[in-house]
Amino acid sequence: GFITGYQFSKLKPWIHSLNESGFEGDKILFCYGISDETIEEIHRHGITTIQHPRYDSESFNIVVHRFYHLWTFLRESETKYRYVITTDVADVIFQTNPSEWLIEWCELVGDINIVGSSEGLRYSDEPWGKENMRLSFGPMVQEDMLDRGIFNAGVIAGKHNYIKDLALCITRMCQGSPLYVPGGGGPDQAAYNVILSMEAWNDSLHVSDH
Repeated sequence: GFITGYQFSKLKPWIHSLNESGFEGDKILFCYGISDETIEEIHRHGITTIQHPRYDSESFNIVVHRFYHLWTFLRESETKYRYVITTDVADVIFQTNPSEWLIEWCELVGDINIVGSSEGLRYSDEPWGKENMRLSFGPMVQEDMLDRGIFNAGVIAGKHNYIKDLALCITRMCQGSPLYVPGGGGPDQAAYNVILSMEAWNDSLHVSDH
């Protein structure tokens, strides 16, 4: 997970649900300008932190830059993870052990490398997403994406090398787009969805609905 400007109370549902799910893998929060008190509380709950300074908001948007730091971490990690799960923190909880779900779907059901979580509607039916796509990448890309279902960039899972490469692709694709897209958010979700629409990526994708 990736957090900036949060008190521990904002993190509790994510941390407690993950710890209670039975998940036994590495639990890591990338922290940007988080107070020492909050860091200590995170550590008391068995979560590792990777700490960064608080960046100038005009040149930093966590929803975009998280993918660069995820790529860097996975590229340099001494651990070759079986799976990587990256999520938003303030509005995500774990209902079951995510590793068990990934083993069932990625290994027992089929050769799946990336799990995309569907938002359950198409770009043509979601005003914010449709406008975010246009402002991020222009009307031609928006037109190509209108009939496609939307994937949530706040909940992504998959195999180590695939998530590493995906994170770099999202990072590079966002360069040249507005860091903060009018109407809220950034170009990260639009970039993620455009990438997954490409056949080279789509062939490795499992779509998880509600």
